[in-house]
Amino acid sequence: MPYAVPDDGDWTDLGHGMAWAPLHDQDGDVVALLEKHACTNGVPGVGSLPLRTPAGVAAFPAGPHWHLERLEPITISPSVKCRACGKHGWIQGGKWVPASDST
Repeated sequence: MPYAVPDDGDWTDLGHGMAWAPLHDQDGDVVALLEKHACTNGVPGVGSLPLRTPAGVAAFPAGPHWHLERLEPITISPSVKCRACGKHGWIQGGKWVPASDST
């Protein structure tokens, strides 16, 4: 299934070095959120957060899914944790809210 990969201008800054962009399917539905940040080892971290919606589950049937509470300002649950560097926090109200043990 083809996806509309975001351009550089489609990323929204969340603060704390985090940014997000929507990943759309061929029907225009948002099926996942892409997040990016600089890992502590200097390597760019990019991850996908499949959504717990009919379109998101159809596009990404396996693995965890995130609940989209609202798109504007972006709020999802549960928290997000980078497997490469351990950066951990929440995307709430259009901002990155760090967990107490990360930035």
